[in-house]
Amino acid sequence: METHKQDKNFEREILQRIRKRNQYEVEPWEGIIRSHQRLLEASDNLKAGNIQLTVEIEKLRVANQEFTANPSSNSSNAEKLSVLEQKIFKLQEEITELHRRKGEHADSVIQLSASLKAKEVELDVAKTRLSELETARDSLHCERSQLEQKICQKDEELRLIREEHSELLKDHHVREEEHKHMKSECDDLINRWVQIKQDEVDALNQTNECDIRVRPPTPVNARRESNISLSPPDDSFELVEEDGPKRWTIPPPLFSEGFPTKALFSWEAHQGEISAAKFGTGNLLATGGTDCTVKLWNVYYNSCTQIGTLEGSNKAVMSIDMDYAAKFFVSGSNDCACRIWTSDRRLKHVLTGHTDSVFAARFLSGDSGRIVTGSRDRTIKVWDTNNGACECLLLLEPCRSHPCS
Repeated sequence: METHKQDKNFEREILQRIRKRNQYEVEPWEGIIRSHQRLLEASDNLKAGNIQLTVEIEKLRVANQEFTANPSSNSSNAEKLSVLEQKIFKLQEEITELHRRKGEHADSVIQLSASLKAKEVELDVAKTRLSELETARDSLHCERSQLEQKICQKDEELRLIREEHSELLKDHHVREEEHKHMKSECDDLINRWVQIKQDEVDALNQTNECDIRVRPPTPVNARRESNISLSPPDDSFELVEEDGPKRWTIPPPLFSEGFPTKALFSWEAHQGEISAAKFGTGNLLATGGTDCTVKLWNVYYNSCTQIGTLEGSNKAVMSIDMDYAAKFFVSGSNDCACRIWTSDRRLKHVLTGHTDSVFAARFLSGDSGRIVTGSRDRTIKVWDTNNGACECLLLLEPCRSHPCS
């Protein structure tokens, strides 16, 4: 069946090629060939007419000679002579006209021959172009067959991947159900454990309250309470007058223990994420982000004003620090380098030597002339800020994680 289809396709392709060849080789020349045939026919007709006229001229010349040879002929011969002369004159005019038309047709034949040669040149160019296109088409057919084979291989790989994916999804659903079951059990255990601890706390508090209520005041305690001085032992104590004698107690603290729950204010600092922040002396704050910049801010109680931008990093800034006097700023970034800026926002040094991202960069305590940096390449380096040279190198090969600030 496939062989029959291929034969039909081959026949169709041959038929298409023949039609295209006729279209390129026959149709452009059909008009020229027809006009050339018409010119040849006209030329043949003119040649035949020319021969007939030549014969008639010869006949007239013979008659003229006979007439001149017999001058004693009658008047009828004179009339015939005039008629013959008129015919000769007309025939000469016709011959002249035929020669003129023959010259015109010869010019037309020359022009058509030149046009035919030009068309033949164009035909040769078209044949060359057609052969090139056929070669390109054959190469494209080969490429298409190769691509079809690759597509079949990729489809097979995709089918295998989909089967594996479906199996993994089933496994994932099973694992997810197990996780949900274990999580519910864990939550139940935590709730039970919390309830047990709460019961223990309640029982302990109840026992303490019962002990306080049951225990009577001793005379010694009464005397001591009657002899309590009304002067506070310290300014942090306050006088309490409730049921019973007066006493001094410590007031509750001003702030309760715990984490802050509300921000004083917020602002848009960087175009991307903020990966580092450092407070300096006074109200100075330095922030660094994924937009490859370090920005300096003047922070008040409920407002913030930008006072400068430190540029030069090629990737995200991961760490920021400044010396005590805020004269120098240092940053570590993901481009494996550290940068030192002065207080007038000029880049002083670019410290290169790490082979991976720098996650920590700090001034040594009390020394603005040295900087220590930690990188993801598991090395720690100490730098001299005056000349940008590395003074010390520490390797952390046994460590599985990278140093952070």
